[in-house]
Amino acid sequence: MQEFCNNLLHPQSEYVRRRCGIEGETAFPNMQKFLLWSLISAVLATTSVRAQSASSTPSTSAHFYVQPSAIVAFPGGEFDAAAGGAVALGVSFSRFHSIEVEGMYFQSSDGYGAKMKFSPVVATYKFTVPVNAKLSLYLGASVGVMQERLELPYYYYPYYGTTHLKDNAFMGGVTGGIKYELSRRISLDAGAKALQVARTDFTSKGNIPLLQAGLSFRF
Repeated sequence: MQEFCNNLLHPQSEYVRRRCGIEGETAFPNMQKFLLWSLISAVLATTSVRAQSASSTPSTSAHFYVQPSAIVAFPGGEFDAAAGGAVALGVSFSRFHSIEVEGMYFQSSDGYGAKMKFSPVVATYKFTVPVNAKLSLYLGASVGVMQERLELPYYYYPYYGTTHLKDNAFMGGVTGGIKYELSRRISLDAGAKALQVARTDFTSKGNIPLLQAGLSFRF
């Protein structure tokens, strides 16, 4: 790795300078703020829903769902906005609660020809607030892991050609959005996530906001 750093032809790239001797940012303080905010928000949402639905009797049946969606993410720093997709598998129960596992993928690039591929996998708890018979709001918190794969073009290190680097880190985050029921088994889901990565060796910041929209198929 030292030889790689010594022979770089384009050291002006910020993420390369990090990788070659400057430690990546640590985001544990921000992580704690996100998770604390998530907990407080979930408690407030729970209190609100219970107050609004005290006279109703929620269904206790559970159902499973699969949700493909499109993603636009904003890694920040030198990297451009990234486009990608996601697939979530989950279960909803007691009308207001759901737990899901979601895999995402999006890719970005910088102004020097390098490419970054992001592959987060998260487990998310969501609390739903019904607005009417078809429309509902949700709020949730996530934990998971992020894999970042960096591809440097050949002119960064001509002797070895194109170079690939990889890093994995723990992450957490929050999510919120709306769900609209199109039919008994299909719903439109649109929302936003803020993912906080614990360590950022390649990117300029640990916080990655993203927008997401897709269809949820219930079965």
